[in-house]
Amino acid sequence: MQNPLNTVPTSKLRIFRELNNFTQKYVGEDILGISQNTYSRLEQNPKRITKDQAEKLAELYNITITQLLSDDTPIVSFHNNTIDKAFIQNYYETQKELIDIVILEKDKQIEFLKTELEFAKKQFSDILEKISGKF
Repeated sequence: MQNPLNTVPTSKLRIFRELNNFTQKYVGEDILGISQNTYSRLEQNPKRITKDQAEKLAELYNITITQLLSDDTPIVSFHNNTIDKAFIQNYYETQKELIDIVILEKDKQIEFLKTELEFAKKQFSDILEKISGKF
């Protein structure tokens, strides 16, 4: 069984840090007690995060350790100028089939309306010719 502390995606630590406008120096030195350089390497290779570091980072970002260590992609929504951290389980991928169906139906409707428009133009042109011929 894989150790859950080794499953943090590479960019996730950086995402949370940047969302909170923290520097690597602040998170590394003031929160984790490590150098900025060491923290930078941790962001690049988060498989080396310790349980203690995960706990401190989760507390810093006001999220659970599970959220920090999950493979879910963090999403951000803004409410009243505050950041609401939530997670999405790859929303586009889970909804891709439905989105593709909606797009396909929209494209079919556009083609149908184009055909109807051309038909209406032809009818209008035919009516104009008939009217013009009577005068």
